[in-house]
Amino acid sequence: MRIAVVIPSRLAPNPLAEGGRLYLHRAVSSVRRQTVASAHEIKIVVGLSHPAPPTPSIDGVQYVVAVQPGQAMALNAAVASAVPFDALAFLEDDDHWADKRLEYGLAALAQGFDFVSSNQREVDVEGNFVRVNDFATCSGQIMTRACWEAVGPFDPSFKWHLDTEWLGRLNASGRKRLHLVEHGADVNPRPWLRNVMQFSKAATTTEREPLVTRTVNPEGGMARIAKDPIAAAESQDEHRRMFEKFGGYPW
Repeated sequence: MRIAVVIPSRLAPNPLAEGGRLYLHRAVSSVRRQTVASAHEIKIVVGLSHPAPPTPSIDGVQYVVAVQPGQAMALNAAVASAVPFDALAFLEDDDHWADKRLEYGLAALAQGFDFVSSNQREVDVEGNFVRVNDFATCSGQIMTRACWEAVGPFDPSFKWHLDTEWLGRLNASGRKRLHLVEHGADVNPRPWLRNVMQFSKAATTTEREPLVTRTVNPEGGMARIAKDPIAAAESQDEHRRMFEKFGGYPW
C-alpha cells in the first residue's frame, strides 16, 4: 500500500534537542519507526506556508511550498503533490507517533472504515505530561484516498479551526469513522470522548497510552487565541460559521 504522510511545518527548533534539530526531525523519525514501515511504501511530504525558510536536509522527505500563505494552503499543496496514494495520514511537526500508530490505523481501514482518528497524550514543550485529549486532532488522522476526495481539501478561509471544519464536512459525507483510544479508557467521565462518539465509533487499542503524543506549544494556534484579542475574535467568527453550517460543533 502507498501511504502519504503529510506534515505541516513552521520548521521550528525543538528545545529538547541538541544541535539545532527541529521538531520536524522528531516527527519524521516517529514515522520511520512504524512497525509496518517495511511492508508499505511511505512517502513523507512536508507542507510549508509561503514564503518558506531554507529547508533542512532530511533524506527521503519532500518539501512543498504553497503558492499562498496559510496552513490550509500548505496542507492542500502537500496532499496534491503526494498523489497517487492509497491512504493519507497527517502529523503536526511538533507531535509524534507511537510505533504502532499506522499499524492500528491501517488495520481499521482494512476492516472497512474510511477514516480513523486517535486521541492524544498531551505534553508541554519540556515533555511533561499534561492530560489525555480525546479530540480527533489532525496528528491522529488516517483515511482512504476515496475519503479525502469525497470530503475535499481544507478550507483556506479557516485560519484557526480548519481541521474541525473539515471534520464537519466529513460527517456530512456519511463516511464511516473510527476513533481509537488507549486500553482501559472509560467513556463516562470523559465528555470530549462522548462528543467524538456522536459521529464516530470508538474502539480501544491494547496500548496503555494514546497512539499520538501532542505538544502543547506556547507558540501554537490555541495559545495565540488565548492571548491575542484579534485571534480570539477570528476564532469566534469561525465557530459561528461552523454552527451556521453544521448546526453545532462538528467533532
